[in-house]
Amino acid sequence: MWLVIAAFGAAILSAVCYGLASVLQARAARGTGGGERATPRMLVRVLRQSPFLVGMLLDLVGFAGQVLALRGLRPMWRAGDRALATTIGAVCGITALLFASMFAQVVVTLLPNALAGLR
Repeated sequence: MWLVIAAFGAAILSAVCYGLASVLQARAARGTGGGERATPRMLVRVLRQSPFLVGMLLDLVGFAGQVLALRGLRPMWRAGDRALATTIGAVCGITALLFASMFAQVVVTLLPNALAGLR
């Protein structure tokens, strides 16, 4: 029983890490060059920013959490997929908080529905 609980915890951790990583990487990319064409120099500037690097680290932690969740939930892979599908809700929620955008209405609708699918 503890393995299933740990696997669900890993799935939730994975969703939060992926969501936060996406937002941090988007924020870093937005801050490098407003409107200019993508160049190799711009890539180097993005790679030197700490929010982007933290986002990459969170991607790795999220991937590890996803692997652990899928290993622990192998007999119940559908439940594991539902838990990992909440990543989109985490991305929207974190984006709404950090960017103060119009995603707030989407989060109010999407995240409870995604969490209801965990049952």
